[in-house]
Amino acid sequence: MGRTGTVRPATHPLTGFLVTATIEIDHPTELAAGAGAVWVTHLGPGTVSRIDPATEAVATIKVGRGQGHAAGCPRRDSWRTVRHTASMYSDADAAALYDLLNPWGPSDDFYLSYLLEAPSVLDVGCGTGVLQHRARESGHTGRLCGLDPDGAALDRARTLGDVQWVQGRAADMAWDREFALAVMASNVFQVFVTDEELRASLATTRAALVDGGLLVFGTRNPRVREWEHWNPSNPLDVVDHAGRELRIVYHVESVTDDVVTFTETTATRDGEPLRVDRASLRFLDVEGLDAVLGGAGFEVEAWYGDWSRGPLTPTSDDIIVVARATRSTRPGEPLEDIAAERVKIERFPGWR
Repeated sequence: MGRTGTVRPATHPLTGFLVTATIEIDHPTELAAGAGAVWVTHLGPGTVSRIDPATEAVATIKVGRGQGHAAGCPRRDSWRTVRHTASMYSDADAAALYDLLNPWGPSDDFYLSYLLEAPSVLDVGCGTGVLQHRARESGHTGRLCGLDPDGAALDRARTLGDVQWVQGRAADMAWDREFALAVMASNVFQVFVTDEELRASLATTRAALVDGGLLVFGTRNPRVREWEHWNPSNPLDVVDHAGRELRIVYHVESVTDDVVTFTETTATRDGEPLRVDRASLRFLDVEGLDAVLGGAGFEVEAWYGDWSRGPLTPTSDDIIVVARATRSTRPGEPLEDIAAERVKIERFPGWR
């Protein structure tokens, strides 16, 4: 999902798939029970989509008379969508749609206030580069750098030439004390779903910051359980940049500990799926955040519950963190286990 609760978001790495065939069958429910497949029945009247858990392939089925067959499309890699020759919705289309679905809002104003105060900024998971573009427009003259694994998003970002755009993963960054500020906007923090990836990404971020530099990010509050609203009964209808009338539908596949796995289907209004993206997001609570940040060499200076810097409470939609780089750490050094003894947070008693 993205900046306002959409994925990629956003906001922030999707394993993508596209429908490769449409078939006619009599009883799709009989097939739904087989082979442990996940059947997504929210694509429109008479249409279902089958996701094979072993290969993560997708096929679409239109309920009707007759028989046919469908060919699944295997995963090409962990980031982008596998293409096919008909009814596709490309990566470039998806990047443009992301900007349309996520207009400038209060979270962007919040991050921009920090960008404008920092002489050098690293945007981890920069997407289409909206923050850097606005920072330049607002008079920022220092170094701006955006990192993202999504090449199509970076293609849109690169329309601004005086920013350093880097395609890659947070865990692979190699900067050493070069930035005064790092931000992870659009809930990017949540895409680091394993302990290993989260530790590595925080370690490289800390290494990129000067001593005393700031890390600013937001993440959804797990106590609010926002994922319960990501279901077929809450579709989003939108007209995209090319004038196409689309319907965006979410379907949660699983909730395992603090990781939520779901699909995002981009379809026509009559239910023909154009693209299915699958993602997992991690919902860490305050105790978990404080523990992993401390282990990576950060000390939290402020916790906010909204983008106006209101107090954090159990019912806040977001957990917004401002952390300062204190002690030095480098990638590869052992960090505190997130599941180890979790610190009690006394800075805001209302959280408990």
